Parts: sequence; C-alpha cells; structure tokens
Amino acid sequence: MDQSATSILLFCLGYTSEADGTKLLAEVTAEEWRLIAALAYQHGVGQLLYHRIKSKNIAISEEVAGKLKEKYQQNAMRNMSLYQELHRLLGVFQEKDIPIIVLKGAYLAEAVYENIALRPMGDLDLLVNIDNLSRIEQELLALGYQPMDCNRVIAQENYHFGYQLPEHGIHVEIHWSLFIRKNPLQFDEGGLWSRSQTVTIAQTTTRTLSPEDLLLHLCHHTARHTYDMRLRMFSDIGELIKRQETRLDWERIGARAGLWGTQHSLYFILRLARELLDVPVPQDVLASFLPEDFKEDYLALARQKIFIFSTENSMGKTEKIALVVNPIGLRKKIELIRYRLFPPRETMALMYPAPANSWRIYFYYPVRLRDVLVRHGATLWQLARGNSKAQAFAEHTNQITSLRDWLVSG
Repeated sequence: MDQSATSILLFCLGYTSEADGTKLLAEVTAEEWRLIAALAYQHGVGQLLYHRIKSKNIAISEEVAGKLKEKYQQNAMRNMSLYQELHRLLGVFQEKDIPIIVLKGAYLAEAVYENIALRPMGDLDLLVNIDNLSRIEQELLALGYQPMDCNRVIAQENYHFGYQLPEHGIHVEIHWSLFIRKNPLQFDEGGLWSRSQTVTIAQTTTRTLSPEDLLLHLCHHTARHTYDMRLRMFSDIGELIKRQETRLDWERIGARAGLWGTQHSLYFILRLARELLDVPVPQDVLASFLPEDFKEDYLALARQKIFIFSTENSMGKTEKIALVVNPIGLRKKIELIRYRLFPPRETMALMYPAPANSWRIYFYYPVRLRDVLVRHGATLWQLARGNSKAQAFAEHTNQITSLRDWLVSG
C-alpha cells in the first residue's frame, strides 16, 4: 500500500491538535485521494474520514467526495435499520425483565461517536447473564430470529451465540462473557454488572459497561484480532478516550488489567493507538503499564500486519494452517493437528447438527475432515510442495501467532 496514502489517512484520523497539515493536504492529488479513500474503507473508517474532511473543510476531488458521501449515507441508512431493531429488542427484553448491557458498536456509534453514520456495524452485540440465555433465545425465536450455531452449547472456546433475522440481514450476538473461557483471566463477571452504567441507546434506557471496563474490553478485543487488525478498532479506542479523558481512572484501569490478566493487551494496544493516531494516552500512564517481557519488535510486526491485506497475497486467512510449519516440536505439532481435525464434541456440536452427548456426533468427524481439506487443501498442498510464497506467508503468520499468544497471555 502506498506509504503517502497511509500517512495522510493517519493524519486525517489522528487526534493531535499541534501538527499543521494544511500544506500537506493541499498537495494531495485526486489519484492519491482515491487511494486514501480505498484504504480507509479497507480499515472500516471511510465514514469517519468523510466526516473529518467535511469538518476541517479539506478540499478533495468532487469524484472522491461524492463516493465518500454516498457510502456515508448508505451506512447511515444501514445503521438506522439496526437501531430500529435494537429498539425493538431492548423493549421486549425490558418487558420480560431481562437485564441487558449493550456492547461495542451499538453503544459506540451513538454514545461515543455521537453520530451513528460514522461507525459501521456488522451486528448487534449484547451482554446477558448466563442464567438468562434460554429466556433470551426463546424471545429471539418468537421474533423470527434463527440460531447461527447448530447447538447452543457453552463450550471451552465460545462466549457468545449468534442469531440472524434472514429477511433483514441482521445478526445479533448474545454474549454471556467478554472473553473466551479458556483464557487465564481472573475477573468477577458480576463486577461488570455492578459497575455498569445507565445509558439511552436506540431511544431506550439500557446499560453499558463502565468506561474503564469498556476500554479494557476494546483493547483485549483488538488484541484477539491480531490477524486482522484495522484502524477502526483504534479509532474506537481514540473516540472513547477523547470523550472520557477527564473521567477515566487510569490507576483503576491498570489495577483491573492486572486482576484480569490483560496487561499485555492494554499496554500494546494503547501504545499502538498513540503512535498511529496520536490518541491522548498520557505518557506517564502508558509507561506505568509497560510489561517486563515486552519487545519493541512486536510493534514493528503489528504495524506491518495492520497494513497488509488479503488482496496482496493469494493465501487468504490461513493462520491455523500456517501453524503446521511452526517449529514447535513434533509432539506439539501432532497435538495441534489432531485438535484442529478432531475437536472436542462440545466444539463439534456448535458446527454440526448433532448434540455433544449423542452418538451421532461421531459421524460428523469425517465431515469435519472433508471441510478442513476443502477449505485449506490448496494451501496445504502449496506448503507440502515447498512453495516459497506459501512458506514465506506461513512463517510471517506464525510470527503474528506468537505476537497474539503473547498479547492474550497476560
């Protein structure tokens, strides 16, 4: 990706008030603005770029401005539909006395960005008490939603269930935790609820995470997406910090990160947010979060990954297959392959229409093998033949995997 386009996009999205980019922006050509706009939409910040350009009266070509405006309006219409549906859902859950915490995009777009057109949303994320999962499903089914998981089983690797309203293209994720349960995180789920705050979203009174919990959640969520980090994730963090800057209790955030085991993701993501977008994280605060085992090479690797897209390679998302060439020892490699091909019954039950405790689930293991080969067979063949491009991409992906393992390990 063109480095000048990247630099200009980062400048337009940044939060610094010191740099004067008037001369820099005046010299940007129409072709460069096309590249900048394309890059912005790859990162999910095209609407935010349009807003910044309009608010700062930045002159760009009419062609690019027209396309940015069109997509801005399209996102506004899409999000209006999502908020109408969220209003309906929250009303039903309130009537049934089911407490809800609105997560991520649905809260951020309206309450943090303060303009629902600025933040694209793929689905609606809601947090519920685990004891209310069956009640929530009952209400969703009555409203016409269809489950996206074959069997709703609370397994080691999941922390939410998905539902869809097919005719409207709306997806809802019902979370009972913020994190995958196998992660070594020590925190009180009940504390999230006791610290949650009342807020009006979609014209309905509901609840959201406390600012400190939300920031920790956004940092850890971004870290878990190490393979596909996008600038939108850092803009979410930047907008939250900008809105809550004087009210955030940084000491409490650091202490809670220690209790939850999210120190690595907190420091790393805040450091990247500060370096990429000049997000106003106090330098002394950031220094106090520095983990002892942090390596500067991690930042260079992440920056490289953020600006590498699947369109620039023919391998696609092969992080799981790339692990096959990871120099982790034969025994661990065999265990990894076995787990990928033959996961636990609870995990299989999420993917295939047979209960985990039924003998029928065993008939789906050959299906699982077929699905893996169909999805990754071409990549495996390239790796087996020693294809240099495949090997290079796999090795790079393994570096990213090591970084992700570090991020979620403490």
